[in-house]
Amino acid sequence: MKIKDQRIVVNKAQCIKCKDIIESTHQHDFKWCSCHSLAVDGGTAYLKRCGDIDNFIELSEMEDYIRTVTSDYMEEHYRNNPDVEIVED
Repeated sequence: MKIKDQRIVVNKAQCIKCKDIIESTHQHDFKWCSCHSLAVDGGTAYLKRCGDIDNFIELSEMEDYIRTVTSDYMEEHYRNNPDVEIVED
């Protein structure tokens, strides 16, 4: 079975207070802006924001891709997710 999914290409954000653009390039690459109001983490594995999360601009980039999964995997991970798009073979 094939589904449409997204992956992280660039993980970065801009702090509104100090205007720094900070980027996490690999998993557990935790970085603060210069005024320590915002941190980013996760690289291309996950998106994590810490600090004053109401004062940042999200600059991360995602890309769509087609992922092959088993029916057991679908049942376990996507059972109650109506947003999963199944792609025909």
